[in-house]
Amino acid sequence: MLTAKINNTKLFMAHLLKQGTFDGYYLVNADITTFATFSINGILNKSYDDNETNRPYCFWSEAKPYVYEVIKGRRLPKHIKLVLSATPELVNAVAPKASSLFINITFDETGVTLITGCSMKEFSLSRKEEYCWDSYIKDMLAENKVSFTEEEY
Repeated sequence: MLTAKINNTKLFMAHLLKQGTFDGYYLVNADITTFATFSINGILNKSYDDNETNRPYCFWSEAKPYVYEVIKGRRLPKHIKLVLSATPELVNAVAPKASSLFINITFDETGVTLITGCSMKEFSLSRKEEYCWDSYIKDMLAENKVSFTEEEY
């Protein structure tokens, strides 16, 4: 599990909300507190859309405009919590023995914190899959010039 305190909040939020850096991830859920608390459950409502899809969640790119609409304004949001999940293709490429790989993103008055998570298909004492996922996220942040301080847990 990686706990990363993002050093440049503005740059990270630009990657999250304006660029496509996280667009290929599923949105599991979002909670945003401004003048009220808004919650988005990322589970697809298959009866709403005529398109055949086997994916369980909407992509971040599909929900991002709604999240942006809620948080834009003169004042910063009080709190944002997002849970993003890797697609099955990415899970298989990065950590094949994992069933799910998550990114938990929290924004509050102290800044942005990113925490990774890994759920295994079967019980294992090995943390190899978790370390692979952490490394993948560190590399992604570095590629996008997002600096962070790794926190101990």
